Amino acid sequence: MKHTPGPWFYEVEQMNGYSFNVVDDFQTQVAEVARWNEEDAPELLEQSEANAQLIAAAPEMLALLKTLLENCALINKTGLDKTRYRQAVKALINKIEGE
Repeated sequence: MKHTPGPWFYEVEQMNGYSFNVVDDFQTQVAEVARWNEEDAPELLEQSEANAQLIAAAPEMLALLKTLLENCALINKTGLDKTRYRQAVKALINKIEGE
């Protein structure tokens, strides 16, 4: 099974509350995170945005995991510098967490 190719992004839609839509480069909707009304549940609004960030990062996470898996054996055998991979993982975590 193949997923919609990345990259994915999330957008905020404000109509009868807030909705976070995950879309691809062509603005095709990949996912919609629950619609929330800020007055009813402000903490759920923040959580929904974090969920949208995480979903939008999925293709990038998958690609990084595949790269790490492919290179793990090579890194261990040759003693390649792991710094590049650590930096890529940290950058992805920061992106997911909105930093």
